[in-house]
This record gives sequence, structure tokens and C-alpha cells, in this order.
Amino acid sequence: MSSTKTLILSRNNIKEWQFAILKSLSNLSCLKLDNNPLRQLREVPSEIMSLCQLQILDLSQNSLQSIPEGLNSLTSLIELDLSDKNISALPLKLVKTRKVCLNQSSKCRETED
Repeated sequence: MSSTKTLILSRNNIKEWQFAILKSLSNLSCLKLDNNPLRQLREVPSEIMSLCQLQILDLSQNSLQSIPEGLNSLTSLIELDLSDKNISALPLKLVKTRKVCLNQSSKCRETED
């Protein structure tokens, strides 16, 4: 499974998921778990932060309530979608990301290097 580069599980009604599986997906560059009622997703799981090659991360519409500053360790990340009514701000250190979406009513914000 380590050769998997894209994992799209959007809109699959996933309620519980073992994030530990991500440890075996070291080449993952795109992870989309949006629009799933993930019960345990209150903050970004630490397993996601170990995905060094991750470029696209979509955790929108998942009852996410906080974003750890450690997310800035994803240096390859160019697109981050955390659109959700419960999130109002990003950690200041999360500035290397090119495209950030925070809530569904606003447009995505593009940042510069």
C-alpha cells in the first residue's frame, strides 16, 4: 500500500476510521475525507501530520473543531480544505499552504510564499 498516492473517501458516510492506517501510506499526496460524519474527528489526527509528501488535504464538513499548529510540519501541503462551521481561525504558522478554505460561506484564500 505504500505506493498509493491518492486516497479519496469523500461522501462515504464513514463514521469511524482507523487513522493508524496512514502510517503505511507514506507516499500519499492527496487525502480527501470530506463530508463524512467522522465521530472521532475533533482535531487533525497526528497520523496525518506524518505524511511528508501530502499536497492536498480535505477534511471539510467533518465536525472538526480545532487545528493544531503542528499542521505546518506538512511542508509539501499546497491545498488545505477545512471548511466547516466550527472553525473560525487558522494557526499563524500555517502560512506556507497555497490555498486554504475555512468555511463554506467564504471563498478559499490564496497565500503567497
